[in-house]
Amino acid sequence: MKTIKILSIVGLLAAAMASQAFAFVTEESGNFSTATVGNTTNVTSTFDVYVTQGAGFSFATGTLDYSYAGLSVPVSGEAVTGTVTLAGTNPADSLSYIFNGTIYGGASGDSEGLSGAAVLTGSTGVYAQYTNGTGVVTNMSIYLGPNGNGAPSGTTYGSFAGDFQAVPSPVGIAFLGLGIVALAVRRRSA
Repeated sequence: MKTIKILSIVGLLAAAMASQAFAFVTEESGNFSTATVGNTTNVTSTFDVYVTQGAGFSFATGTLDYSYAGLSVPVSGEAVTGTVTLAGTNPADSLSYIFNGTIYGGASGDSEGLSGAAVLTGSTGVYAQYTNGTGVVTNMSIYLGPNGNGAPSGTTYGSFAGDFQAVPSPVGIAFLGLGIVALAVRRRSA
């Protein structure tokens, strides 16, 4: 009976650690830069980040790098690819995701909006235990400053938000389970 109880506790702990979710929103303004390589436009937007849910996650900045075909403002329905990097107060603490999305709405003039899916590709520092994960970027609305998309840099007005998951390494979960079982065996033999 005790063994079943202990195994149940181990199972619950492993399940709780299996996937940790967090949500974030970005500040209303930040910085952007654009560059062209061949027939592709690359945009980098950096914002302050606020974690709205998810204990154990805290980020200072979020960087959204994305690119699309062409040298002008993208049109609605156009595909974009890129990365989302969330960094802590210590920049060595970060999570990185690849991003695939679509421009939505009336992207015109010097504004853009997009949404799409993300997959965890890297983790460092206090987040190094996370080796897998997915996410969704939503509600991104970017106004690329007074000079529009053609300007090489300027101020980004707008925000983007995300609901992401980060999954600990299976080895870490296994060690936690073994540690709990060893503790239970020790208590039983005492």
